[in-house]
Amino acid sequence: TSKLMLIGQIPEAGWDVPQMMIYRLRFEGDNSQSLSTSFARYQNANARNIAMFKSLERHGNIDFFDPSRLVCSEETGRCLNEIDGQPLYRDDDHPSQLYATKIADAVIAQLSASGAREP
Repeated sequence: TSKLMLIGQIPEAGWDVPQMMIYRLRFEGDNSQSLSTSFARYQNANARNIAMFKSLERHGNIDFFDPSRLVCSEETGRCLNEIDGQPLYRDDDHPSQLYATKIADAVIAQLSASGAREP
């Protein structure tokens, strides 16, 4: 059986990540501390949508993928904006190719694990 995959909102950085990385390097000379944003802020801003998407999963033919799980950590309470000096955003809220690829790979893996067949 085919399944519908709902993909949730990515955490918004709140600033132009590549520009912030350039600014930090130029004016502070240090990019050793990775840029990140508050996980709680993302969860609070998207709580209703996340709850709705998760409730739809109970219908059987719907899967929900939360892209925050790729960059956010309950343990640290932060969502990464960059990994190893590579931005995860192309501006303040759109995923870079790196983050988009991570999302696509994870969605495909989740669909495969759930037994969904390819078209």
